[in-house]
Amino acid sequence: MPTGVRPAKKKFRADIRINGVNTYLGLFFTEEEAAEAYKNKKIERDKNKVYKTDEEKRAYQRNFMRIRKEREFLKILNKSK
Repeated sequence: MPTGVRPAKKKFRADIRINGVNTYLGLFFTEEEAAEAYKNKKIERDKNKVYKTDEEKRAYQRNFMRIRKEREFLKILNKSK
């Protein structure tokens, strides 16, 4: 089960912790949809993060670009089906 996702009867629930408070993101029909909602909210939350070092900031930017490329690739795959 992906981080931030848990089963809820016949659906999947997504939650994320923001500033020490659990935030409900919604109920989804598939585990993948819930994981995508969690991932999107995590990116949004981390955009405002204050970095202690330049290396920490560069590591975040590399990860952000990797996720972005992964999403574009998945969109291309879905279009070809």
